[in-house]
Amino acid sequence: MFTKNEESTETLRNESNTLTNQMESLAKTIGEKGEKVSSDVADKLGKEVDHYRKLATETMHKAYEAGSAGLEQVGEQVRRKPLVSMLAAFGVGCAISWLFRK
Repeated sequence: MFTKNEESTETLRNESNTLTNQMESLAKTIGEKGEKVSSDVADKLGKEVDHYRKLATETMHKAYEAGSAGLEQVGEQVRRKPLVSMLAAFGVGCAISWLFRK
């Protein structure tokens, strides 16, 4: 027969085992949920990175087109008025030279 102390010890041991099992189950559940959440976050970040990559590519393409159009306009202006273009380039060169001397 169990004495009162032995019964209390046995009860505590059973409760401790039950609590240990519950904690292991909780840890496993949290681990599974954490993996799912981190997977979802990674998917969302991947989608955002793709979105911003596409946006950057489009912006770069537009800037390239604008730069090309600007170069074409400058080239056309030089073809139409070569003397004025040479004088403007000479004047800009003189101004830059004057700034660097000081």
